Formats: sequence, structure tokens, C-alpha cells
Amino acid sequence: MARPAPSDAPSFFAGLTETPFRVSAMIRQAEARDDIGWALADILPARHRADPFYAIWVADMADICRTVCGMLRSETVRFRLDTFRGCQRYHIDNIAFRTIVTYFGAGTEYLLSDGGCRKAYERGAPNEEIVKDPSAIRHINPWTVAVFRGGPNGILHKTPDAAIKSPSVFMRVDPAPEV
Repeated sequence: MARPAPSDAPSFFAGLTETPFRVSAMIRQAEARDDIGWALADILPARHRADPFYAIWVADMADICRTVCGMLRSETVRFRLDTFRGCQRYHIDNIAFRTIVTYFGAGTEYLLSDGGCRKAYERGAPNEEIVKDPSAIRHINPWTVAVFRGGPNGILHKTPDAAIKSPSVFMRVDPAPEV
């Protein structure tokens, strides 16, 4: 789902990414906003949490987590928020599906299904051999909510080079592990 970035987003995230961070938490559907707030409380400086845009951003992440819980018919999801992105090689996630949003920086790069060579991917070949057709490379815009299928029929994707060399804020929401 493509969405425009709020006008306050670029300046908020530019300041937020001055210090890299990584947050991982289990988020409950009924308490999503509070769970995310608690997960970020010790990570993000108070000046960022006091910014009026912070509440908008947390509400957005909570809405996405609640939506994924609803899709999964699950009470919880696994939430991760990073300023570091390091998936430089095209890959397929080893989970049923993953919901992603790049809030700041370059969005995820993926290949249309006929644009990649899965055999090259499976044998560990470099990106140059995985990409059969460079015109099949697509990028997800910031603030777009994307759901990627994983597993054998999953989508080949990677972190764009621009996001490895520049700050970004990237959220992923996965099904909670079964216990």
C-alpha cells in the first residue's frame, strides 16, 4: 500500500538516525502502541520521544502491527526496527511472509518474478548472476507498506546500495514464533 510520507518525517528521521539503533520486541495486538513505546523508551533519546511527530510514527507502527495480527489471527507479532540494513545480496526470507516499511531512506529493492534467476540464487551466485533482467528491478517507496512472501515461491529482494551507505529507518513485522 503506497502512502505519502508526512511532511514532518524527513526532519524527524534525519535527527533520529544520528545514532544507530536496533529494536526487537514482541508486540501484542491489544497493546501495540504501548508495547512499541516501551520497546523504544530505553533506545531513543527523550528529545525524540518528546517530538510531536513521534506519537504519529508510533501510532502508524502500532496500526501496522495490529493489522498484521488481524491477518494472522494472532495475538502477537515479532517487531523489529533498525537503522542498519545489511542484506546486500538478493535473497528470499525463510518465513511465510514479512511486512516491511522503510520510514526513512531508500526502500527495499526487489525483482519481478521473471527478472531473477532462482537457480543462481540457490547456488549462492552474486547479484550480477541473479538479476536476469535489470529492467525487472523495482524499489519500494518510503512509507509504503509491503508484504513479501518467503519460502520456495518467495520474492527475491535486497537492501538497496543507497540504504547501506546512508541512514535509514526500516521496520519489519513477522509472524510470532510458535511456542
